[in-house]
Amino acid sequence: MNNDSQKVNPFPGKPDSIVPPVLPDISKNEPLGSGLTTRILGQGGMANVYEIWIPQLEVYRAVKLIKPESSKDAKERFQTEIRILAKLTHPNIIDIHSVGEWKGMPYIEMDKIEGWTLDTIIHKRGAISPKVCAAIGILVCRALAFTHAHEYVIYGKTYKGIIHRDLKPGNIMVCRDGKLILMDFGIARPVDASFHTIEGTVVGTIQYMSPELLKGDKIDFRTDIYGLGATLYEVLIGINPFPEQNFSKLISLKQKNQYRPIHEFKILTPTKLRKLIHKCMQQDRKKRIDSTDKLLFELEKIHRQLTHELPEVTLREFIKEKPAKKVIPGIGMVIPWKPIIAIPLLAFIIGALIFKGIEFLNDYIADLATSKVPPIAQEALRKETAPPVKTVAPDKKEDITIQETKEPTQKKDRKPEVIARAEDTQGSIPVQAEKKPPLVTRLSKQYGTADIMNIIEREYSAGHLSTAFKLFQHLPSSQANQSRAKIYKMRLLQRLGRTKELANFLSTNEINDGEFLLAKAKFAYNLGQITKARLLLQNSLNAPKQFIDYNTLKQEVYHYKALCASKSFYNNPTEQSYLKALEEWRNVGALFSNNKSHPLFQKYRKEIRKIGEKYRAVKG
Repeated sequence: MNNDSQKVNPFPGKPDSIVPPVLPDISKNEPLGSGLTTRILGQGGMANVYEIWIPQLEVYRAVKLIKPESSKDAKERFQTEIRILAKLTHPNIIDIHSVGEWKGMPYIEMDKIEGWTLDTIIHKRGAISPKVCAAIGILVCRALAFTHAHEYVIYGKTYKGIIHRDLKPGNIMVCRDGKLILMDFGIARPVDASFHTIEGTVVGTIQYMSPELLKGDKIDFRTDIYGLGATLYEVLIGINPFPEQNFSKLISLKQKNQYRPIHEFKILTPTKLRKLIHKCMQQDRKKRIDSTDKLLFELEKIHRQLTHELPEVTLREFIKEKPAKKVIPGIGMVIPWKPIIAIPLLAFIIGALIFKGIEFLNDYIADLATSKVPPIAQEALRKETAPPVKTVAPDKKEDITIQETKEPTQKKDRKPEVIARAEDTQGSIPVQAEKKPPLVTRLSKQYGTADIMNIIEREYSAGHLSTAFKLFQHLPSSQANQSRAKIYKMRLLQRLGRTKELANFLSTNEINDGEFLLAKAKFAYNLGQITKARLLLQNSLNAPKQFIDYNTLKQEVYHYKALCASKSFYNNPTEQSYLKALEEWRNVGALFSNNKSHPLFQKYRKEIRKIGEKYRAVKG
């Protein structure tokens, strides 16, 4: 780009002569940072943000340059922001490329983000769906969880944790690809540090300030949790929780923390999400959620109840949607009832009152009213309306017959056929049989049944694995080829450590069963076939689950999906693989958030730290 091309006036409609000479002249593509100025991206009270073009790399970047008229305190805060941002590397925090000075004024050169600030999106669209609200909360919370736990050295002193102090929609960018970036650490500060804040001065945006920050009291990480709560309130309702324009009235409302509760608006939202936002905005910080880790777990659980998508996917699909009419909910009660759903809803109410509780029912009704039944409700409804599971082979309608009884033929000298039938619900059926192997005879007497498959299951449950496996050689082929028998044989091969036999068994059999596909996925993972393992894991959750509890299967699937993501990251430590590994391990952690002593929860914590350290080392 030469100096005579693409001249842009930062003040449209006004002559170039009024451009302040002490600032970069973008009409001349003046050099700034690593490139040449092309236009102004934003103007604030303390600094301007410029777009620059770097011909050598053929990329655009953004440069934040402090204004020459800024106060000494503002300049010191800017230097602090530089030092803080230079030490933060996270997918949801803006990347810094370099710092420097332009004519004695400090600047930060960073990625240029193609997207919109969250306040711009809210202004255009109004209230945003609970699913998207939860996704936004998760992505912001990830950035905060990282900054709150980050250890670093600044001004020669070691600190752990950074408080952003200015959480609001205007400091959150949503990219065109659905990525979310937390920005503007201009008033961020380390925990227990008080430098660069003039005594008695309130710094930040009042509508989103926590009560303790407004009063000038000592603050901690819960200040950011309040700011995020106020932000999510505005995302969900489309209105700031403190919209008062009169300054004195605004201060009065903020000091009392008086805002209209979410349930008073005519908008359908999950009860858990409403309560979570209100808890974040408690005036007494002791009543707030006390850490971003806990808040993250709660948001992830809510998001999973609303959709199976990743938060990034939810946000990307939302951004791709054509903006509908701006939604601003009114005030008043909502009765989410449609006659067309009255009968099935009434049936579910009875079951829900008994099994699921009033709060879950409210959430379900709200989602039905919008014709969107959350996955967790679908699963609950499916389980409660499903017919009783029979403990027989899937393809048999009656008790298993090892060899069918045959009527005598016309040849009178023919020997009688062997009869061996299992017990039915009325008791034992008389058995006329040839001599059985001693093992089968003994166990048949012990369990009171001639059904060898039934005996195998009982021996397996009793932990007699070797005995159960030996019985397979006496199992008739009519039963041995059924899914039920194959699943138990696979389990025995796994538990007995017969690796070669298991490999042959998995490769020579095909069963459309979640547990079988999980076993194949584990084997593929151990062979380093990560892509194949991931596909099998996904199919495992979608396949029928005849012989295993869904939650047990889900825990195993999520664990191995996380292991696959970790292996992919270590093999190729890119931002994308890092983000995927974080997501998968957080899914594991969320499963056991109520059982933190569980080995997989401990493993989740350890792996999150490990991949984080690896990623920071790679980024340098």
